[in-house]
Amino acid sequence: MRDTTLLDGTWRFQPDPYGEGDRNGYHAAGFDDDAWCEVAVPSDFSQNIPEMDFYEGGGWYRRRLDAPVSWDGRRVVLRFEGVNNHARVWMNGECVGKNADPYLPFECDVSDVLQCGGANSVVVYADNTSNPGDVPGNLRGWRTFGGILRSVSLIVTDRVHLGSIATVCEADGRIRAHVTVCNNSETSSSVAASLCIDEAALELTADAVNIDAGGEVTMEMSGTLGDVEPWSPDSPRLYNATIAVQRSGEVVDTIGLRIGFRTVEVGKGVLLLNGEPIYVTGFNRHEDGAGCNMTPDPEMTRSDLELMKASGSNFVRLCHYPHDSHELDLCDELGLLVMAEVPLYWWTGKWDEENHDAKFAAAKRQLGTMIERDVNHPSVMIWSVSNENAEHAPGVVEGNRELVAIARSLDSSRLVVHVSNHWTEVRSFEDDDLIAINAYPAWGRMHKGGNEEFTLQDATAWWADELEKLHACYPEKPILVAEFGHPALPGVTNGAFGEATQVAALAAEFEAMHAPYICGALIWCFADHPWPGGFDFVRFMTVSTYGVVTRDRRPKPSLEAMARLFREKQAG
Repeated sequence: MRDTTLLDGTWRFQPDPYGEGDRNGYHAAGFDDDAWCEVAVPSDFSQNIPEMDFYEGGGWYRRRLDAPVSWDGRRVVLRFEGVNNHARVWMNGECVGKNADPYLPFECDVSDVLQCGGANSVVVYADNTSNPGDVPGNLRGWRTFGGILRSVSLIVTDRVHLGSIATVCEADGRIRAHVTVCNNSETSSSVAASLCIDEAALELTADAVNIDAGGEVTMEMSGTLGDVEPWSPDSPRLYNATIAVQRSGEVVDTIGLRIGFRTVEVGKGVLLLNGEPIYVTGFNRHEDGAGCNMTPDPEMTRSDLELMKASGSNFVRLCHYPHDSHELDLCDELGLLVMAEVPLYWWTGKWDEENHDAKFAAAKRQLGTMIERDVNHPSVMIWSVSNENAEHAPGVVEGNRELVAIARSLDSSRLVVHVSNHWTEVRSFEDDDLIAINAYPAWGRMHKGGNEEFTLQDATAWWADELEKLHACYPEKPILVAEFGHPALPGVTNGAFGEATQVAALAAEFEAMHAPYICGALIWCFADHPWPGGFDFVRFMTVSTYGVVTRDRRPKPSLEAMARLFREKQAG
């Protein structure tokens, strides 16, 4: 009923810094690409051509696709899990789609241009040029890697098929499902939907409705699973659900999901999971590694998450953009709570009047796409709508507020926040479910700031005092320290970049994060990661060394030191 063909593997590739491709017809069905490089997909530009490490610009990908006669009359889409940053797609010389949202999936319907029973050309133009009206745009704290960074697949379904699926599964066994059914045929159809959890003998159904040709309908189902085993970091119980759509009584499409039953809420200044208070410890993680850059590496990702878990973590912040969905599958499986985030990063609001509207529209669009993709993962506890924006700039506080409201309207079963590094100056958390903040007093004042009179004891006191002031403003909201940290160069012991200095700074700051209204603390960050070229933050290093492991995953002393403190905290 639903056939998925993975198109990962060998493609042809041609870099295009000066826009020659459009002039020379690189997208044309019969274009001769024999002289182009052979590259692996997924990959970024520099994995195939190392000299393109800091390249920003365009690149073309081509491949041949043979389509069987049996696909004729069916719905066929090309699905891309992530192309950075802008993408255009052609099938047999016809443009079938565009996308401007990196790190997120998009689909191109090729049903009417695919030549069934013959060969077809698929062409993708990827451009990672940073534009100020994009999200994240041209200000970001991580390296931009261009190309087809995630998997590509071809999905074949009936013309009547499943669209988006959103489930809410609570710790007491209640389940609600919203299932969208689409009718891409030329005639109206009578359709019904069902959700089954076979291992629990639960079946939910939605009565048949009529869908006009070219239309869609969202069907609702609800019920209760008896003797449910709630999902939690200590017991990440998952259930296998199958969603099906029937046309005139015949099943024409199915999708399988792994779901977990758990409830997330805030009560009287405390973060609650399944009705019980929880203190979260963990790390920020970039989707990056020395051997893979930003392309998914399932083995490395599993190793990272398992090491976090073994180090006393129950939480990971997937900064600062939607990560590959496989990583969320692993968090579901391993029992790591997640903050998922869109890359509205260092936004200056209406100070940049020319790009304000486009950038905010992109943020809203990406937020909706991320929630639609990730809403069924029990590990996702918090949606983050932005990080470290200039809240003193006009339009930023109002923009955060609107994004929080949008996220809540799309999914009321999770918490929604914006993450602030201006919280000592601008306090605008009235609409957030909890308060998420970043700060680096030991690094910013002692070392980078060169204040010899500021000590680690002062850093502890600074956190304690400022957190108490913030709590006094919002006594009913728990506070999550979303980032605290200190850099360290591997092999350097003392000084501003010493490994011993990092250990002492992390321990001193974490000491201040145990008040009853603090619901968690997350270290920046798990692994060192590359910065953009010429990034004037630590002049002019090309790698951020805040990790407790190096970019190639060699542990620093801070990993075991903080693991011990995390385990002590979780043990109570």
